[in-house]
Amino acid sequence: MANLNRGTLIHFGVSSGVASGSYSFGLIQSANVDKKSDNVVVLDATGNAAAKEFYNFTSELTITTCPTFSSGSISTPNPGDMLTVTDSQVPDIAGTTWIVDTASPKQTNTGATMIDIKATKYPGITS
Repeated sequence: MANLNRGTLIHFGVSSGVASGSYSFGLIQSANVDKKSDNVVVLDATGNAAAKEFYNFTSELTITTCPTFSSGSISTPNPGDMLTVTDSQVPDIAGTTWIVDTASPKQTNTGATMIDIKATKYPGITS
């Protein structure tokens, strides 16, 4: 059944997928992107802030994904792997140059297996 909305339209849910090479890591259950940079404050002659410079812009992605598979086994990405994340509604999540920092599979006997992935995107690294 489709969502029913009354009033102001909102973005509900995640419409993303994640893969690395030939492996698919399934359906994204939650996603968060932090945009970051290094910065330096430039002081004037009296010691007061006169300017603030930002550089080395990065994006850090934290996702939880429910892996899908047909062979009965689950693959987990390794640190250093490049991820491709697709999202039709949130461009900050989508991209082909996310570099895996950590990947942690979570298993339980009462629910679906999940993989928590943390990855970083650097503007100067494209492959």
